[in-house]
Amino acid sequence: MWNDVEQEEIQILQEFSWLLAFLVRMLMQGTGFVGRLCSKHDLHGQYEHVLRVTTAMMLPWRAMRLKLTHEDAPKHKSLVTSVGWYKTGKQYELISAGDDQEIWKWHVEGSPIAKLCSCESYCTAMAWMPSGKGSDNAFALGCADGTFRLISEMGREEKKVDAHRGAVISLRWSFDGSAIATAGEDGIVKVWSRSGMLRSALAQQSHAIYSVVWSPDCEHILFACSSKIHLKSIQAHDGVVMMLDWSFVNNTILSAGEDCRYKIWDAYGRLLFNSAPLDHVVTSIAWSPTGRHFAVGSFNTLKLCDRTGWSYCRETPDVGSIFSISWCNDGTQLACGTGSGHVVFGSLVARSSWDASAVMASLPSFKSTAGPDTRNSTILFLDCKLDLRLTALNQAIQTVTHFGKLHNGEGEMR
Repeated sequence: MWNDVEQEEIQILQEFSWLLAFLVRMLMQGTGFVGRLCSKHDLHGQYEHVLRVTTAMMLPWRAMRLKLTHEDAPKHKSLVTSVGWYKTGKQYELISAGDDQEIWKWHVEGSPIAKLCSCESYCTAMAWMPSGKGSDNAFALGCADGTFRLISEMGREEKKVDAHRGAVISLRWSFDGSAIATAGEDGIVKVWSRSGMLRSALAQQSHAIYSVVWSPDCEHILFACSSKIHLKSIQAHDGVVMMLDWSFVNNTILSAGEDCRYKIWDAYGRLLFNSAPLDHVVTSIAWSPTGRHFAVGSFNTLKLCDRTGWSYCRETPDVGSIFSISWCNDGTQLACGTGSGHVVFGSLVARSSWDASAVMASLPSFKSTAGPDTRNSTILFLDCKLDLRLTALNQAIQTVTHFGKLHNGEGEMR
């Protein structure tokens, strides 16, 4: 499993060499290792009460994937243009809006609750007010008649605003919930107060503006017009830029283009990642609230990628183009609006997260104690997460020994 040099080096740790060898082999292949370390062993002779390191669980980072579900028969009679999560008490629910002029409410597991309301115009975009930034849950709904409406979570229209000549294509709440940015077919970007009063016409372009997004500090707006992204005027894609997103956590920007690519940019407009062309136009893209990964939607395709652009998985639901992606606030689930009228729900599975009670429950011979008890040979230690990305054996040894004590009968090694 390892060469002679590796074998000779790891023998210094005797009983622990098998773990380190396996760990190093994983790490040298560029695979992450995450877990809590637990042990219970009855040892005799000079190695009595020796602490042997075992792993409760090992998961490579690339094991992450999506489990998709959707209704057999779509609730929407036409394509779903937008979806958005909101929180009701301790539970999350989803709202979907479609070209059938209907707005539906969904349970977090993917089953429909009821039709929330109907709209007199075609729905083109939707954005929920950030959680905790208002007295009630409310969302803004952009429409094909050039208006946007402020609607309560009960489906009541609070206000209707004439915003653009032609359809409202994109709208976003600022992160502090104090303003709304809208962009339309008339090529204008406008900023509105939370009550729907016009603050400014920020920009005028000669072509339709397809996407608009706020910077994390709420002091800048990024928008896409034709083949350019405007914060600074930079050439972003070879075709029309279809969608943008800006992560509040890592302050990096995603763009999706008609050229079948998705790209990652820093806040200064420098390109960090350029994907290989997909088979079809990239129609939607969205950061997870954690900033650790993002989702990419295309025709019959949904990809999950890490923050650097590396693909975790690729799912191919038969639902047509994915026009909208919305993440649940805790980053564990997403929902997609599709061209077939389906609302697709996705749950992250094989995630690299840990719970001490779950780990112990998976090892029946273990029990949790307040601290190490070598007489009873019951040990729970390292109640912290390890994220080890090393490329050499010595680094692996130093990292493991830094997080726990390995007793070898002759002393204590840290």
